This record gives sequence, C-alpha cells and structure tokens, in this order.
Amino acid sequence: MKASRIVPYLALVVLLSVSALAQTPVLKSEYAELVVPPGAQITDRYETTWETRMTVEHEGIRVRVNWKADEAIFHFPTSTMRLRVTPDGKSSKISVNYNADRYVVERSPREIGWLLGGDQQIFYQCRGGKIAKAIGPSDYLKLNRQSQWGRLSLTSSVGSTDALLNAEGVLETFEGPEVLDHLYLVRGLAIQAGPITLRLPLPDDPFLEGLPSDRYLTISKEVKALPQPSAQTGPPKEEDPLQADPATWGSPELKAKFNEPDEDPLSVKKETRVKNDGDPLKARTAPDSEELLRVKDY
Repeated sequence: MKASRIVPYLALVVLLSVSALAQTPVLKSEYAELVVPPGAQITDRYETTWETRMTVEHEGIRVRVNWKADEAIFHFPTSTMRLRVTPDGKSSKISVNYNADRYVVERSPREIGWLLGGDQQIFYQCRGGKIAKAIGPSDYLKLNRQSQWGRLSLTSSVGSTDALLNAEGVLETFEGPEVLDHLYLVRGLAIQAGPITLRLPLPDDPFLEGLPSDRYLTISKEVKALPQPSAQTGPPKEEDPLQADPATWGSPELKAKFNEPDEDPLSVKKETRVKNDGDPLKARTAPDSEELLRVKDY
C-alpha cells in the first residue's frame, strides 16, 4: 500500500483508539471474549452446556446477551450486534455485524486480517504461531524476538525500540521510543458498544501479554438509552361541562326522601300494609304491618 493512501484512513478507523475496558472477561470462547465496565449489573444469567444468556445493565442501557461457542447475539435498546464464527480447517472467519456495519477477522496459520470496511484493512503476519509483522492504512510494525533473553525489538514509523519482559512479565522500554508508541502493537481488536466490549484477541504471545490489559485496537459504537416518558408541559386539561361531578358516599345526592312530591315525581312512597293470614291477597293498612312500596296514580 502506498504511503499516500495510509494517513487519510487514520480517522476512519475510529481514530484507531487503543483503549478498552481493563476488566476480567465475563464470557470467553476460543475466538472472542466479553468484558463489562465496573458497576455494571449482570442479571438473569442462565447457563447450559452450549450457551449462556444474561442481561447487562449500566448507566440506563440494558443489553441482552446470548452467547455460544461460535455465535453471539447482543440486543441493545434500538440495535443489534451479532458475532458469527465460521471454522474452515485450520483457518476461520469471524464476522461482527452491528446494524449496517460489518467487521471481519480472517485467521490462518500464516496471517490474520482485520477487514474493517472499505480499504481499512490491517494484516498481521505470523511466524511460528507468533506475530512477526503488521501493516495497515496508518502504520506498519516489525517484531524481532529474542525469547531466550526476554527481549523484543520493535520497528515502526515512530522508530526502533528495544524492549524486555521484566520479572512481573510486563513489557518495558529499554531503549528508543516507548513501547506503547507503536500503534499496531496491541493485544487484539475490540468493538465497544454501550456497556459491553467484544474482544477478538491475537494469538497468545508472552510479549503481547506483557502489554497493558486494555491495549486493544478499539472501534467504538454509540448506543443510546430509550427515552423516558416526559411530564405533561402543556396547558391544564379543561373540565368537561357535561360531565357531572361524582357524588360521594353519604352526600345529599344519594339520600332518598319519601313523601315529598318534589323529590318523588313518580309518586312512589313507602306505605304499610297488613298480612291477612286467611287470604294473603287481601290486606289493609295498619301501623304495625311490614313495609311495602306502592305506586299511586301512575
């Protein structure tokens, strides 16, 4: 790739940010791992021998996760991300789709390619199962190992660096530019979306493991929480003039009044009548009779 085509793509790979969340993976497979930020809540976790389901919530954003060995789906409030692995002998193809964006990692014993859309492609050459070279639209990298001495020589556009692994297994700069100044010296590729980060590591290597745990080439995707219902801000609702006010229990509107024509337009009043044991159809009024209702003049 010509040098004139390298620099313009720096901003297109999300500024090729090399920062991800330095957390222990909550899920891990042969090809990928998932990390969440401090304070994130993991609920509804359900595991079987072939899949894990759970919900991750952080800062108002909730993500439902369905994780399998060769596939994973992440449901965000308004979007979906899918990871799919297609093995092919000693090689494999890892695809990550986030809405209309697609990122592909092609792995073989000799090369690992990150296809990040258009001409944004980064390739790592392998030798003996370890990373030996890298080339991309923004830089290049050469690694020369002296494993028996725990030393590593790095060369990129920033210059040459002699580095070594200290007693704690951390890669330190011995001479030249700082180790972290070499852009493509990373642990792998990461896609950060909302409260989760999906990592696709490079092959195991003591020198790469000596880098900071958050040293990943990271693509950040914006995820928004669902809006909360807003309070009513308009003018107060006008009362319906045809809607009667509900009467309360025991109010005068609910109390019946008897023997008052104005309050009894159907002339319904209470009256007492006497049972006739001999003839139940005959009765006469009396003060000690049972109460009955009678309609008059209707």
